[in-house]
Amino acid sequence: MSTPLYLGIDLLAGSRYEGYSFLDQAVSELSAIDAPTRGLWLALGPLYQLLVLLFGVGAQLAAGRDRRLRIAASGPPRPPRSV
Repeated sequence: MSTPLYLGIDLLAGSRYEGYSFLDQAVSELSAIDAPTRGLWLALGPLYQLLVLLFGVGAQLAAGRDRRLRIAASGPPRPPRSV
């Protein structure tokens, strides 16, 4: 559900941004501070994030006690932050 939603947000916002090129511009430009589509992106973005979070929770729950599946459900390890 999250992937079609993300694509839908991208397509909708891109179509409402006059002069926006899907081939030549980054998707982050749709939510940039002065972008005309920022409000749309900020309104629908949290729904996408919630769906991704729920997928992760569901994957963790489905993994049960299987350590390998729990590690796979958590995603790749993050590099340490530099101070």
